Amino acid sequence: MLSKENALAYGVTGPCLRASGVALDERRRDPYSLYPQLDFDIPVQNDGDVYSRYRCACKRWKRA
Repeated sequence: MLSKENALAYGVTGPCLRASGVALDERRRDPYSLYPQLDFDIPVQNDGDVYSRYRCACKRWKRA
């Protein structure tokens, strides 16, 4: 399990960070390509485990 605090302290990004309860997406923070023109939700889970990462990925794929 990866807590929100540890994920931030270790510099984790992407699905691992969002699975730990942090609603941060690098494509929003530092947009490139077409991302500034897109409006998308950031899927977040709070348990910090593999299943949470899977659920974040499924939500992202469903919206794509």
